[in-house]
Amino acid sequence: MPPRRQTTTGKGLGWTHQQQRRRLLANHTDGAPCPCLDDNRCGPGCLCRPAGHGLPMYRDPARNPDGMPLEADHTQARSQGGRRADRLLLATCNRSRGDGTRTVTPTGRPDWWTRDWYAIPEPIADPGLPRLVVLLCGPPGAGKTTAAQASGLTVYDRDDPHWTGERQFTTALAALGHDPHARAVVIRSGATSSARAKAAQLVLATHVYLLTEDATVLGHRVARRGRADKQATLAAIGTWFDQHDRDDDVPDFPGWDAVGVHSTAHA
Repeated sequence: MPPRRQTTTGKGLGWTHQQQRRRLLANHTDGAPCPCLDDNRCGPGCLCRPAGHGLPMYRDPARNPDGMPLEADHTQARSQGGRRADRLLLATCNRSRGDGTRTVTPTGRPDWWTRDWYAIPEPIADPGLPRLVVLLCGPPGAGKTTAAQASGLTVYDRDDPHWTGERQFTTALAALGHDPHARAVVIRSGATSSARAKAAQLVLATHVYLLTEDATVLGHRVARRGRADKQATLAAIGTWFDQHDRDDDVPDFPGWDAVGVHSTAHA
C-alpha cells in the first residue's frame, strides 16, 4: 500500500497557508487556466502539458480534470525561500511539480502518480477519428455492460473491479471530458434527467442514451445470474424505477450502427 500523504500541517503548511488558500479561492475566477506551465516546471504527472495549455480550474472539485480541490502553490518553492503561496494549481499538477525541479517531460504515467491517485484506462482511440463519448444509462440488468463492450470502444464501468472507489472513477471521468480524442462508452445508472445531465457535463458526452426494459423482465434476468448480490441488485432495480423520469426526452439506445460505430457483436 502506498504511504499516506501528509496533511498541510504535517508538511509545515499550517493555519497561515490554509488561510492564504481561502483568500486565493475567494478571488478565483471559475474556468481560469491552471498556471502550472507558466514557468515550465510542471512535473511528470502534469495534466496540462499533454493538452498543451493550462486546463480550467474550478472551486467545485468535481468540475476539475482530476476531481480534486485546488491547491495553493508557491511559485518560488519554500525550499528556495518562498514564504507565501501566491497562486492556485490543479492538485495533480501541484503534487507533480513538487519544489519545481521535476522538469522531465513524461513519456508515460510514472508509477508514483498512477498508483497513488490517478489510475485511468490507457486510451486506445485513433486521434484521427472524431471524438465520441457515449453516455449509456439504465437500470441494473438492462444490458448496459454487454452493449458497451460490443462497441469496441474504451468502457468506463464503475462495476469494474479495478476502480477502488467512486472518487477515483469520477476523477477518470473528468479527465475523459478533457480528452479531445476520446472514444469511449460511459456507463451510469442515470435514473433522473438531472443525474444524466450532470454525468453528460462531466464527460462532455457527445451522445446520451437510455437502455432499459420492463422491471419484471429485469428482475428475472438478474435472478437468473445467480450472483451473490442478487437481492441488492433487485432492490436497486426498484429504486431506479421509483426515481426514474424522462423529462429530458433522452432517446432509447438505437444500436451502434446508428451511432456510427461498427459493433464487435457482429464483426
